[in-house]
Amino acid sequence: MHTEQQILDILAASRKGRSLPGGLPILTQRQHLMIRYIDQVAALPGDVIELGVFDGLTLKTLALAAGPGKAVHGFDAFTGFTDEQVGPHDSQELKGQYTEPTKNIDNVRAFFADCPQVTLHVGLIEKTLPAFKPAALSLIHFDSDTYATHVLAFKQLWPLLQPGGIALFHDYHQARFCPGCRKAVDEFLGAKVKRGVSNECGLVVVK
Repeated sequence: MHTEQQILDILAASRKGRSLPGGLPILTQRQHLMIRYIDQVAALPGDVIELGVFDGLTLKTLALAAGPGKAVHGFDAFTGFTDEQVGPHDSQELKGQYTEPTKNIDNVRAFFADCPQVTLHVGLIEKTLPAFKPAALSLIHFDSDTYATHVLAFKQLWPLLQPGGIALFHDYHQARFCPGCRKAVDEFLGAKVKRGVSNECGLVVVK
């Protein structure tokens, strides 16, 4: 896991308009882009949300970039995928993934101890998301891998995403490991997918 200082270094470089040198890990390039997207929606009302937190690295990048003025929410069970969560539209390879003990909720909570604007919603997304009632959203990071969680999030969160708000679909191009993501996105957005941009963040769509 990156340290907070490493994230802050990436944040400082991005805010100074520096181009990242070639050969950097894809994850670092992804963080750099996320910071730019947060800056792009800074003036919009609405919270920032991530579906699928894992070890908290990208959520912390979003939180530090957004600063204390925006509420940031992360949804994850922090227990890995059970057989029941993996549906017929998903890759069966997801079963049993993301169970590393270093990614448990206690470690993730400790990672966010200095980020009071961050709320972690612990539990299956299918059970925790329906109770989430924000007034508005400015950025949604979809990284929850399964078809069902994407469909649920589209129904509940997309109407709250402000015009000019940004949706990042991390798994859109992961055809082998996360086919359910692409299916849900294509079904919901239809032709609007063609307006999206593909990069290290996956598919990026501006509402």
